[in-house]
Amino acid sequence: AVTFLVIHQKPKKTLDEINNDLCPVLSVQQLYRISTMYWDDKYGTETVSQEVLTNMKQLMMEDTNR
Repeated sequence: AVTFLVIHQKPKKTLDEINNDLCPVLSVQQLYRISTMYWDDKYGTETVSQEVLTNMKQLMMEDTNR
C-alpha cells in the first residue's frame, strides 16, 4: 500500500497495473478506499483516474451481487 501511496503518475496507472503490480494483496475495496481518501497536498500527488475509480466501483458491485 505504501508503494501505491508514494508513486507518481497514479492517474496514468490502469486498474490491472495497480491490482497486479503495485498492490496484489489488497482487495479492490481496499484500493478504492485508499484511492478516494488519499491526497498529498504537500507534493500535489493525485489519485487514480476517474476511469479506474469507476472500474473499481463496478468490480465491487459485481462482488456484492454474487
